This record gives sequence, structure tokens and C-alpha cells, in this order.
Amino acid sequence: MAFAGAFFAAFRPSRRLPVLACLLLLIPAAGHAQQVEVYLSADSVTVGERFYLSLVAEHAMLQEPAFPEPTIDDSLFGDLEVIRRVTQQHRYLGAARPGTRVDSVVYEVTTFALDTAYVPPIPVRFSMNEDTVLVAAPPAFVPVISLVPPDAEGIQDLAPLAAFPRPLWPWVLLALGLLIGAALLWAYLRRRRRAGPPAEVQPPEPEVSPYEEAMDRLRRLETWDLADEAAVKPFYVELSDVLRRYLERRLGVAALEMTTRELVERLRREAVRSEVPDEVAALVKRVLDVADLAKFADVHPPPAEGFRAVSATHQVLQAVETALRPAMPSAPAGDGAPADPGSLAGVSS
Repeated sequence: MAFAGAFFAAFRPSRRLPVLACLLLLIPAAGHAQQVEVYLSADSVTVGERFYLSLVAEHAMLQEPAFPEPTIDDSLFGDLEVIRRVTQQHRYLGAARPGTRVDSVVYEVTTFALDTAYVPPIPVRFSMNEDTVLVAAPPAFVPVISLVPPDAEGIQDLAPLAAFPRPLWPWVLLALGLLIGAALLWAYLRRRRRAGPPAEVQPPEPEVSPYEEAMDRLRRLETWDLADEAAVKPFYVELSDVLRRYLERRLGVAALEMTTRELVERLRREAVRSEVPDEVAALVKRVLDVADLAKFADVHPPPAEGFRAVSATHQVLQAVETALRPAMPSAPAGDGAPADPGSLAGVSS
């Protein structure tokens, strides 16, 4: 009895409450299910408008969430283009929800979709010790408002021709032009008689191939100073034109008139028919996505991203040229000596 009295005296209610509260905060809630919600800062947007997407994850305190990195895989965000990650923070719910923690992350995004932008279920990975759980947020839709006003009218019919009196000045100009032309012809014939035989006409320069034209323009782009923000947008405009013009001249696709999505889908169909390598469509999408953000959304990617885009364009050129390069003719069957392996290796390189 004396021991029990001493025990309860040492743990009177006024002393036990702080201890129990600390223990409850250190113990994760048993059976607490992870929950991820998605929130958008705008109910509707226009094409290219920037807004914010937030992911809020509620989970046990000892679990660590891993939110998706847009620089690794931007396809997780569906029709949204992620410009940057703004902030990430967490808080504890305390005595109201002991053992529960809330983490959140905010992304700055934009979209070029028409009518409606679809946000698929975005996955968040939770890990504790060696256990990993993948939980996805519910999908969301963002209405995209058209920039054409609803009361816009169609194209009107042609107006009837207006009657004007016949002017005299065209005849005056015609007569003056004939006089000037006659004077120039007389001067040319007179000079030709004095100059003697005509000089030898030089043959026209051969047309530059699509590959040489693109490589020459890429070499000039590599000298640009992308630390100057005023040069970023012109740089990506020129890079996009280099890539699209090369694909149009080399593959015969209307790359200059297509959107990025249409061009990538066309290249994927060409890859299925084995006309271009499989990696070309992915490389083109990577370069043109960054260029579209710089051209239409006023984004300023870091200088290193610009040079990576130039390098990816080099890879597209090399892959297409390798695929379309004509095969080396084989030696006739009657030749006794085999082909020189060293010469073949030099051609293939």
C-alpha cells in the first residue's frame, strides 16, 4: 500500500497529462489511412494563363511523403505544364489529431489545352522504414475559356463593287515607265558595245542540304549569351524554327504549320512505320515544350536548359540522318576478295 501511494503521488494528474500528451504525439495513429487532395487556385483559366496547383497529404507522423518532381516526368500532370515548384511545407495537427501530420506542396502551372484541361490522379509516395505506399489524389478538371468573345459574328459577305471614275494617272505612270525603260535599254546597249565580250557566267552555288543548314544555325545558337534575359525568348524562337524547318525539309512533314502535339504524334506514327527512330519524337517533344513555354508563357529557363535543348536538337539531327542514310552497296558476288573491314567502319562512323 505504501508503494502504491508513492506511485500515485508521483504521477498526480497535474504531472501525468504532459507526459501522456508527449507519448501520444510520438505514437502514429493506428490504422491511419493516407489521404491526398488536390486544389486549384482558379476555377477557370485562359490559354497560357498561370495559376497554382496544390497537393495536400495527410498521413502518420513518422511517414515521409515524396511529391512528384516535374523536371523528371511532367506527364504526371496531364494537360498542365509545370513552370516551377513554389513551396513545400508541413505541420502537425497536435492534440486534435495526435500522431497526424499534413504536408503540402504548391506548383506554378499553365495549360495550352482547349475547352478543358484534365488533371489525372497525381501519385504521392509515402515511406516509413522499408515500407512504401503509393496514394493518388482525385482527378480534376479546369475549364479553359476561349479568347474569342461569345458575341463574335461570322465573316460577312463581299460588298458590291463601288463605282469610281476612271483615273488618268495610271496612263501617265505607264508612259513614264516606258520612257524610263527605253532610256535604260539604250544606255545598256551603248555600254555593252563599249565593254566588249561578256564575262564568263559562274555556275550557281549548290543548294545547302537541310542537315548543313540546321548545323550552321545551331553553331550560331551555341554562341548566344543566355544570361541576358532579353535574349532568352529570341533564342528559343530561333531554336524551334531550326528544328521544325529541318524536319519539314528532311522528312516532308508540315512541321512549321503544326502544333507541338500534332508534330510529335506525326513523328510517333512515322516511328511505327520504321521511317524514323523511336527516340526522335521524345527528343522533339522535350525541345519544343521548353521553347513553347519561353515563347508563349514568358518563362525564362536557366541557361543550362537552353544548351541542353541545343544538344537534344543535335541528337535529333544525328538520329534522322543515320536512319535515312542510304545503305552501302554490297560487293558483287564474283569478286574474290572480301571488303576491307577498316573501310566499312570508317563509312559507318
